[in-house]
Amino acid sequence: MPVRGGTESVAAGSFFERLEPAPAERQRTRKQPDKAEQVAIIKRQLDILLNARQGASASTPDYGLTDFNDAAVSTADMTLKIIDDIKQTIHRYEPRVSVDTVVCERDPDYPMELTFHIIGYLNADTAQERLEIDLVMSGLDRYNRILR
Repeated sequence: MPVRGGTESVAAGSFFERLEPAPAERQRTRKQPDKAEQVAIIKRQLDILLNARQGASASTPDYGLTDFNDAAVSTADMTLKIIDDIKQTIHRYEPRVSVDTVVCERDPDYPMELTFHIIGYLNADTAQERLEIDLVMSGLDRYNRILR
């Protein structure tokens, strides 16, 4: 039976299929972040990751860094354990970053802080870009700050 006006409009697919944009349209609307935006996003994620404490999340009990405040190890051993913990945590939970080295730097003017200089690479689609981050661990407020 003809529809008034002489044209018939038939939509293809289910209701949910029609809500989803076509693949070509979906690609056009998705904006890829540039390198600076990507680095900023990764730094925010690292800030969250490196401020989390293992055992705080029931679904992922090893997410975050070990809480070293109650550790009964010497200072040199603790520094090595923290460096290893930083490397392993980033490797496990931030696949966009490959950590090359982590170095602990102490500032005599701030004895309650440890600064860890993290050098790695941002794994981009086409090439690896060098990434340097300073993680400052404060013994006063137990908060880690990401610099740079």
